[in-house]
Amino acid sequence: MATNHIVLTGAMGSGKTTSGTLLAQALGRPFFDSDAMIATTHGTTGRELAKRNGVPWLHDAEAAAFSNALDSDDPAVIAAAASIADRPDLIAVLESDDLFVVLLDTELDVLAQRAETGSHRRPVDWSDMNHRIGQRQERFASVADVVISTTSANAGSVVADVLAAFAERR
Repeated sequence: MATNHIVLTGAMGSGKTTSGTLLAQALGRPFFDSDAMIATTHGTTGRELAKRNGVPWLHDAEAAAFSNALDSDDPAVIAAAASIADRPDLIAVLESDDLFVVLLDTELDVLAQRAETGSHRRPVDWSDMNHRIGQRQERFASVADVVISTTSANAGSVVADVLAAFAERR
């Protein structure tokens, strides 16, 4: 694993892909997005795979995509699926000093609105998601180097905040 990967964590719709793409461009690094990696590997979206194979299967694929991204020899920006928070072994990986972990924190109503816009996102029962997102956010917060609110922030300001926090760490 290369040192100083930047790992973006957070709930579905928190801005990992949008911010991660811009962050990787700003740093001249490769960008690994779990959704894109899964689509490339399996030839379809996570939404379709969850429908076809079940949500637990999709979460396994998301964990595999994250692990594969970590194997990059070059420092990268990695957008990790929120489901990795449910795996203690992957939360332990996030504790590594070789990773810079960013938690993108977004209010639930904003997440629900954003989730409606992505055809790759699987439908969820948002009445059930509040508790699950809260648990995942707590796990991510316990290992995050920085927490950034994306509720009303645009991707450019999120990237600026990540770059500033990353520069401070170095």
